[in-house]
Amino acid sequence: MSRYFFDLTNGNSVADEVGEEFDRVEAARGHAMAVARELSRNRLPDALDGHHISVVDERGVVVFKVPL
Repeated sequence: MSRYFFDLTNGNSVADEVGEEFDRVEAARGHAMAVARELSRNRLPDALDGHHISVVDERGVVVFKVPL
């Protein structure tokens, strides 16, 4: 299992210092997409321009980004 961190960028950056373990990168992507949906619920699309979740692996490499 690998640990992935879900850093939020919304004008400021908020680093995930704990992360979560997943057996596949696809599972981490699904988790990030679910979190993004929850964070963007009830918000106007223009209010979320440039906001995203960066999924970072244990080595500190950004694996992918999910827009809000």
